[in-house]
Amino acid sequence: MNNPVGDLTVLIAVVTGLTALTNRFGLPEKYEPILALILGVLFAFIYVDVTLRYQVLAGLIIGLSSSGLYKNSKSVYGKVKDKKGNQT
Repeated sequence: MNNPVGDLTVLIAVVTGLTALTNRFGLPEKYEPILALILGVLFAFIYVDVTLRYQVLAGLIIGLSSSGLYKNSKSVYGKVKDKKGNQT
C-alpha cells in the first residue's frame, strides 16, 4: 500500500457498488449494512497489508463508510427524483 487513504477510498467505492448491485438482485434493504461490513472486512484482509488489528479496523471503516455513502446517496437521489416529478 503506497497510499493507504487512496486505497481505502477505492475500496469504499467498490463495496458501495457491490452493495447497490446486490440490492438490484433482491437483497432486502435491512441486510445492506451487514453486507457492507462483511465485504469491507473481507476486502481489508485481502488488500490491506498491515497487522490483523488494523485490517479489522480498516474493514470496519470501509464497511461503515460504504453503508453510509450508499444510504445517503439513495436518499438524495429519491429527493431529487421527487422534486423533478412535482414540477410541471
